[in-house]
This record gives sequence, C-alpha cells and structure tokens, in this order.
Amino acid sequence: MANGWEQLGAKLQVGKGKGGKLVASTDAALDEFERSFNIKLPLNYRDFVKLFGPGELAGVVRIYAPVGRKQPGDLTTFVKGFREGADFLGEVFSNPKLILRSIPFANTIFGDMIVWDPQKPTDPKAHEYEVCLLAKETSKVSNLAPDFETFIQDRCLSPKLGKYLDYPDYKPENTFVPFASLKP
Repeated sequence: MANGWEQLGAKLQVGKGKGGKLVASTDAALDEFERSFNIKLPLNYRDFVKLFGPGELAGVVRIYAPVGRKQPGDLTTFVKGFREGADFLGEVFSNPKLILRSIPFANTIFGDMIVWDPQKPTDPKAHEYEVCLLAKETSKVSNLAPDFETFIQDRCLSPKLGKYLDYPDYKPENTFVPFASLKP
C-alpha cells in the first residue's frame, strides 16, 4: 500500500505550518513499539506513518505514530496515557475487556478514542485488526472499520465518519497536518 499512500499524499493538502514538519516513523521505532506492547502493527499503518508520521487527517482525526517520546503525537506516550486511564474507561464503556486489551492509535478532536482490537484480526497476514470507536459523548463502542486502509479511505476521508461521530454535517477536509503544526 506504500504506493497508494503516496497517491493519497499527492491528493491531500499536507500542511507544514508554523514550526511543523512531517516527522515520519522509522522501522526501528515501529519495531520497538511492537516489542514493547507485544503486538504486530498493521502493515498499512506502518507504511502510512513511515510516509506521514503523526498528525491530523481531514480536520478531525489525530493519528499517532512511534516517533520518540519527546515528539508531539508519539504513539508510545499516547498508549501509556490511555492505559493509565483504562480502569476509568472500563467503567464508562460497556466493554471493559476491550478497553484493557485494545491499542489506541488515534482520537478525534471531540475526544473520541479510536483503537485496534488485537483479539479481532481481520487479515492476520497483514496484521490487520478491527478498528473500533469509543464514543466520548455516548460511551458507546462501535465497529468503525475492518482495517486501517478502510478506516483512512472510507471513514476519515468520507462523510460516512459523521454517522459514527453523531455529526451528520461532517464534511472531511482534504488535509493532513503534522502534530508539530497543531495548536495544543
């Protein structure tokens, strides 16, 4: 899919705003994350973050990537923070076991969490997992997409995401903004 992500990059307005530049993940950083959390990351995700790194897609979804703990948008830091709050999240959401086993890799600007469920592989050869949305407002868990590519192409960059976010007027921006460019 690497070539497909490059095609996507050519279609997106990739912002390199004030002080911000793309900080792509390396194979070494991705491998270290996999060892630390005992998970194989989806191959499409690996290709995506090696090209784009962490950032905000379509003006709504913030994607995290292993880039180093002092870098904005670092996946390791994000997962550790999520796990520190897992007990609380387990009480809020209807599926506490999912919270404990999931790997968060994105969130929305509204505070919704987007996670992989490693116990629901959809393509074991490509290390793809079901993508779930933990909706902040409703405390509902929804199956968002069967894999990372569908999540990006058919959810984030499509008005369909509005259905899941209970935001019927959602119109995705055709943008990717690196974390370093985002306002805190």
